[in-house]
Amino acid sequence: MITLFITAALHLEYTAYDKDVKATFWVTVTDYGDSLKMYSKNDKGLEYTAVMDKKYRLLWLEKYQDGKEKTKETWTGDGYQVRMWGTEKKASASKPAADRHTIAFFLAGFPFGEGVERNYSLLVPELFSMVEVNVKCLGKEGVSTPAGDFSAWKLQMKGRGLTNLILLGKRFYLWYDEAGSHLLVKYEDSDGRGFSLSKSWED
Repeated sequence: MITLFITAALHLEYTAYDKDVKATFWVTVTDYGDSLKMYSKNDKGLEYTAVMDKKYRLLWLEKYQDGKEKTKETWTGDGYQVRMWGTEKKASASKPAADRHTIAFFLAGFPFGEGVERNYSLLVPELFSMVEVNVKCLGKEGVSTPAGDFSAWKLQMKGRGLTNLILLGKRFYLWYDEAGSHLLVKYEDSDGRGFSLSKSWED
């Protein structure tokens, strides 16, 4: 018997901004049927590869800055083994979750509807721990990006409990195309940092 593996890749280009600093980054998500691989790089020497299950829950990630390892995260069955700049610790978790690199794509599966809220655990490797966040759908908005105009669902993400204190009350906003697979078209935090979609294509 011959087993045929069919892969499909989604390519995304985003323009990021942080005050007066702009950057471009690219994301490729490849579907292998039983898993997903995300590869991202920017024009500042940062790149990472993540392997996730079909729900965008992280199984493995490696991140490099200018060719040097910065972060490695591995699901072990009862949490994540995290290494940051050579320091290694365990973050306990009962099941796989998104991390701060993959959360924006994980939330494309949110049950969109105005006023809908969900709570999630999120891995933050810089803290070597899981944190708790609340995500709420604020409704639909028209969004203009370099890739075009979209009718989009707007989500607000904030920390819960101690996490909210750690984040100093910061809010994160994400916009997803109302149509199709809810493509992430824009992101912005309450400090004014963000990114928007420049182009997308599949092969």
